[in-house]
Parts: sequence; C-alpha cells; structure tokens
Amino acid sequence: NFYLISRPLTIPSNFKLKLPRFARIKLADNSNCVMLQNKMVAKHEKRLRDFLTPVHKELWYYYDEFSPEKDDACHDFEIEGGIWDFNNQNQDPNPIYLRKFDERHYLGHVMLFYNVRNFRLSNLTIKDPANYAVMIDIGSYFTVENITFDNIDFRYGAWNATSIEGFRGSQAGHQQRFITGAMEDYLTPAQITVNYAENINFKNSRFACMTATAVSMVNGVKNSKVDGCAFWNLGGTAVSI
Repeated sequence: NFYLISRPLTIPSNFKLKLPRFARIKLADNSNCVMLQNKMVAKHEKRLRDFLTPVHKELWYYYDEFSPEKDDACHDFEIEGGIWDFNNQNQDPNPIYLRKFDERHYLGHVMLFYNVRNFRLSNLTIKDPANYAVMIDIGSYFTVENITFDNIDFRYGAWNATSIEGFRGSQAGHQQRFITGAMEDYLTPAQITVNYAENINFKNSRFACMTATAVSMVNGVKNSKVDGCAFWNLGGTAVSI
C-alpha cells in the first residue's frame, strides 16, 4: 500500500488510525509540513515568555495559537502501522539550523502532538525526518511501542560532567567520582536512553559528535535492534547493553 500526502493528517479524540505495518505514507515534495498531528483547539493568547529567544518562540509557536487547557485536550486516540517517510531531501532543511522561519510554522517534525492524553503510537517506522521524529508536548498517559527509527542523523549531544570528574581510564563509557570519600564508577548517561521497552529499533542511522555514550538499552529492554548504523566521534561507547 502506498499513500502520498501533501498536508497534515489531523487526528481527533476517540479515533483510531490503523494501517498495514509496512504501508508507506510519503510526504509529497515541497509540502514542508508535519505529516500527522492531533486536533487542537484554536485559542490565540500570549503565553510564551518574553525572555525566550526567537528560535524558541518559533519552536513552541503552538503555545500562543492553541489551547493548553485540560478541557480542550485531544484524548483517547491511536495510530498504528505504516512507514512514515518524511522525504527530507525534498523538503526545506531544518529551519532551526538555518534560523529561517515563516508563517507556515514549518519545523521539520514528522508528527506533532500537543495537549494530548490517553493515546498510543505503535507498530510503525519513522523515516527521514528533517528535525524531530515525534514531538509530544503537554502529553500524559500515553504508550509508544514497537517503533523503528530509519535513516536518521543523531548528532551534537553535550554532557560536560567529565570535564570536572573525568572518565574511567579503562573504558570511556564509565565515569569516576568521589562519593562519601571513596572513588566509585558508574555508567555515563547516554544521549539516547531506552528503558523498560520492547521492539524499539534503530536502522540505517548515524550517531556522531556526542560527548557520552550514544545509545543505552540497559534496563528492561527486550527484542530491540541497532541495525546498519554508523557511530563516530563519541565520548563514550556506541551502544550500552
């Protein structure tokens, strides 16, 4: 199955969108929009603080445009299945890096969920985003499971504690510090952490320019894969299991 879309699919409350697992949904060239979002209640009001930078105001533009109130939340919906191909080579580049914004509010996200509760994302692949794969803001009681991230760049993760306390000499994935008068080792925090999850997969992606471990799958992770990915310029290990 193949679906070509050129504007966002909008999901209302009490709704289920179910697609075959490998149905392909592709964003048409030069669409420059999210592929899927929840239904939001328009209530224009100045909510963003004045001290925020212009970039942050653009990133969170929906705070001023749509209601964050609990009574206006989109709720009890589900998205299941599909390969969601953002087709980033044929959209505008990530505007956050370019510092270039306009009235379209294009941010390069594949999916945007704002003021949502009781929802589920499952059995799908996010492919070729220009920015975030999924943006969830003011979300509660939700489940994300059986997700594959395909052909994504994960870069520029900063973590500066080692400038004070240092790495353990035998393995860069460990940090050493004094606690109650004794030297102790512990794993450095990863840039991407998967905990108590099943079937979370990274495929054909790149992890670079990170000051600690790239991916951690340490606590309660089952049936998850890192397949065909490249790692370089890391301050820790590639994958901690």
